[in-house]
Amino acid sequence: MQSRLKDYDEALVPRVYHSFDVSGKADSDFVEYLFASKTPDNELRKLISSGARMDGLLNINYEAFMGISILLPSVKEQRSISRIIQTASLLIAATQHKIDALEQIKEKLSQNLFDQSWRFKEYSTPWKENKLKDIVSAYSGGTPSANIRTYYGGHIPFIRSAEIHSSTTALTLTQEGLQNSSAKLVKTGDILYALYGANSGDVDRSKINGAINQAILAMRPSKENDPNFILFQLMRMKDKIVSTYLQGGQGNLSGRLILALNLDMPESTLEKRTIGRLLQLLCELIGVNQSKYSQLELLKKSLLQNLFV
Repeated sequence: MQSRLKDYDEALVPRVYHSFDVSGKADSDFVEYLFASKTPDNELRKLISSGARMDGLLNINYEAFMGISILLPSVKEQRSISRIIQTASLLIAATQHKIDALEQIKEKLSQNLFDQSWRFKEYSTPWKENKLKDIVSAYSGGTPSANIRTYYGGHIPFIRSAEIHSSTTALTLTQEGLQNSSAKLVKTGDILYALYGANSGDVDRSKINGAINQAILAMRPSKENDPNFILFQLMRMKDKIVSTYLQGGQGNLSGRLILALNLDMPESTLEKRTIGRLLQLLCELIGVNQSKYSQLELLKKSLLQNLFV
């Protein structure tokens, strides 16, 4: 493990660290990234296997550590490489900051819109309480017998509770498997609620056409009810549902219990759609930036792997 002192001019350093500065032949940022790239690890492993393990410890003494060989380009090239990686690091940090800010905006909007503390100026009619079962059609699925091989490996994605956020599935069903089981088909955009497993209480709209098992409750709102509005209502209610109905966050929920939930809803279909669309746009924007963050992380990893040899 390596770490660079950045926040202070001076500091006390624990004995588990070897501290050093660089000479005029090296750029300190480059050396930091060099160790982050793990390029010197082969040299360090030699010290561990030949000396440090002899006394049962993995310590490398200072003299041995300072004796390892590293390859350095010119200082000018070192600085150029450092600037590239620093730029990537800054972009990663800025993207994470943006994601955090968008998450906070989404949380604040969701809280105040569903509490009706904030209303769009076009709407003033009080919201009314509705039971979920009265505004959606709902059903759960089933699992084909695992002992019959011809039921699996077809072209129908088989969505299990841990996969409700995904556009891919680990298993697929054949038409035979679907017809000879209680598995039920869902369409892209249907609301999927996880009843069983570690993610009980999770909810999302299906990313794909597929089939569901008994661990998922599928819901299709009536025409006057917006699926995104219902989705974000249920997201907001998750913690309360889990703490109320699951012991220590463990166990299963029932479809009957979920469908008996009361949701406050505006009478105006347009108000529901406006709220649902606003929160969905924020989710899409967060997703775009999360993808950007992952790509930048891959870029930085590639730079560390390929610019240090």
